[in-house]
Amino acid sequence: MIGSKYLSELVDCSTFQKGKLNLIEAPTGCGKTAFALKYFPTLVENPLYKVAFLIDTTNGKEQAAKKYNSELATFGWQESVKAGMIDFGNSQRCPIMTYYTFGMLCKKDTSFIDKLDYIFCDELPSLFTFKNIGEDRSNHQTAEEEIKRAIQRGNVTVIAMTATPQSIYKNMSDCIINPIKVDKEQLRRFETKQIVEYNSLKTVFSKVSKGEIGLCYAKHIRTMQRIEAMAVTAGLSPICVWSIRNAGYPMTEEQLAVRKEVLENSRIPPQYNLLIINASSETSIKIESMVDYVIVHSTDEDARVQVRGRVNRDLTRLYLLSTDALDIEVAEKFLNCKLFAEGKKELCEDLHICKNSTEEDIFAWTGVKPRLIKAGYVLKEGRENNKRYVEITLPE
Repeated sequence: MIGSKYLSELVDCSTFQKGKLNLIEAPTGCGKTAFALKYFPTLVENPLYKVAFLIDTTNGKEQAAKKYNSELATFGWQESVKAGMIDFGNSQRCPIMTYYTFGMLCKKDTSFIDKLDYIFCDELPSLFTFKNIGEDRSNHQTAEEEIKRAIQRGNVTVIAMTATPQSIYKNMSDCIINPIKVDKEQLRRFETKQIVEYNSLKTVFSKVSKGEIGLCYAKHIRTMQRIEAMAVTAGLSPICVWSIRNAGYPMTEEQLAVRKEVLENSRIPPQYNLLIINASSETSIKIESMVDYVIVHSTDEDARVQVRGRVNRDLTRLYLLSTDALDIEVAEKFLNCKLFAEGKKELCEDLHICKNSTEEDIFAWTGVKPRLIKAGYVLKEGRENNKRYVEITLPE
């Protein structure tokens, strides 16, 4: 871990302003959720009925609620807010809900918002993504509309926290944004010791030790399943976890048990050495058990930042997908011999260099050839019996 001060020591809460979106930009793994759910409630009166914490995913909500003993927001809580209820037990807890639930509550009655003093928006960029996907988008769309109205009316202080703020400036352009100063040099945060670009998961899996624990991210479930099959072939013990709300791909009892362990105990069960996740766990959740490496099978910059942040400790290696990566290893059986059309095809299948993150399309010889040359391999081409061939030798 690097840095010397906690986020609560570096954020000056007196700089929060009503009528503006107060934006805390801070890296993953620095304690943003702890700041909002553990530290901040100690500074305000009646946080149970005066503060609302909005989060992007159900997985993140369940894990944070358990870790910080937070109240889950319900229609009953909404009525208590409207009635001006006081938490006489002074539990210093604040309620937590997904943006989806917030939108649902707002559809029922928006008047409760003006009874609040503070609204925390964790990973607000995810809201802009979710409002455009899925069959039921209206709750997320309502959530965005009401957050903007709350800012513009100026009755409640709205605070957003993220490591990737670019889409906030784009999607909240009709609101005034108040950037909150955070000295990132002093901020305590986790360290990534090595970043490795790759263009073939097959190569990555051949290099990692079976004694190491890994976390892998892919955007789509079908891609997750293909990666799982590749990992099994490589001798690893993988498991996939996605959203419980995905009716098209219901999880098995085994997957649900892993999900429960991750959310309740923040750890990957010991019988697995590779956990494969998607956007349902890209943000918000934390894994505190040992993780040696993280694979982000995406070229999206925000995903790279967010997925790394799921591991709550220093990280040995972070693998990032890049079709231009030069880490190519040609198997010995393809070296120093004449490769005709079938041999080239077999080589391309063995290298498995992907054109994109779906794992569906790999480069054929015309795409593999220039990458081998860039990687330093020596290619000697010729013709025999009117058939073209290539001989590949190791880089000098």
